[in-house]
Amino acid sequence: MTKFLEIALDQKNPNFHQGVLKLNKLAGQLNKDIQFTQFLKKNISQKISLLNLDPVDTSLQELYYSLKEKLIDDENHLAKSLRFLAAENISAEADLAKGFILKLNQSVGNLSILTAKPVFIRQILSKLQLSKTAKSLGYRSKSSMLKLEPIENIMIAFNQFETTSTLQSFKKSLKKISINDLDYKKLTFKSESGINNNSDFSLLTDYLTATLTINLSNLNARGWLIKSLTEVADQVNCWVAKNKIIESIKFRSDFTEYYNFVINDNSQTASEFLDNFLNNYSNDSAINDLLSELSNFEDKSTIFKIDNNLFHLNNLDFWTGTNFLLDVSNNQSVSFNIKDLVNDLISKKDFMNRTLSYGRMSLKREFMSQYFNFSYFIDYLINLMSIKKDSLMKEIFIG
Repeated sequence: MTKFLEIALDQKNPNFHQGVLKLNKLAGQLNKDIQFTQFLKKNISQKISLLNLDPVDTSLQELYYSLKEKLIDDENHLAKSLRFLAAENISAEADLAKGFILKLNQSVGNLSILTAKPVFIRQILSKLQLSKTAKSLGYRSKSSMLKLEPIENIMIAFNQFETTSTLQSFKKSLKKISINDLDYKKLTFKSESGINNNSDFSLLTDYLTATLTINLSNLNARGWLIKSLTEVADQVNCWVAKNKIIESIKFRSDFTEYYNFVINDNSQTASEFLDNFLNNYSNDSAINDLLSELSNFEDKSTIFKIDNNLFHLNNLDFWTGTNFLLDVSNNQSVSFNIKDLVNDLISKKDFMNRTLSYGRMSLKREFMSQYFNFSYFIDYLINLMSIKKDSLMKEIFIG
């Protein structure tokens, strides 16, 4: 067992070494952890060289501040690109938020989500008291609003202004949905400065209308542009995972149960959603088959997903594949994970208080994924599914 992984993952669990030996034995690869460590070190050295630093003679503190400076430079370059896009296509004011939304809509223009038909949503809403929603949109009556206003705008206002009891009534009515109430709708993005991001129903609303409404009020502050990108990537990846599950089960007799779980699950990332789905339906062999097909949909939903699938902006290439990289020296670590660095940038944290949590979580998953291609280990995991998916991980890891 390599010391590098122990430090990077901050593992003081006495079972950690034995657990890794068990993984190696199950996989039939006694040196898999050593091979993985060599892979990490090679990638770390390449990234350090791209920062114009010496991989052999660079302290962790120097690396930490260089990574933050790289992030600032890339964000500035990205902001200029988005402002230029807004000036060229929208207005001369070159508004960053408008360029941001425009780029999102351009980048995922071919992505459609299986959602509830507008007529179905309107039927539910017609039976509820919507005076606050109608007033916020400038209508005197509910009927006029439901007839004239786009359903996406109604749902945004409904989610923001109506009472909890009304929202609960709406949620309850969704349990009557059928496959005939669904249709494909193009995913779109909107900006709304007043959106209630703390609402339990914000994801539900977005998924029903295939509209992701983003609060961009902090976009001009340092770090927030990249932070917004990572959050959007998590949302989109989660939606794609949900959509694949809905597509696979839409002709099942128990479809309504699965559909309501999918739209009501508030996981922020695809991996979190799939974990929750597995915990709820681990005894269903058909669902386990589906999850096996989705095994590639793990938590690599940071900047390389954005760069490859959403934005295609070359200045972000440095961050490709960095989500699980942590450099190690003298029993300390520095994370290359862009979420860790953005958190530190926004919070103005120094080296001693640096964030490592996202990098460690990603490294843990990446380490486990090294064994997923081996049939013996897959069989072992399938046997664990009916008990609890993370049994082996809890046996090995702390935190």
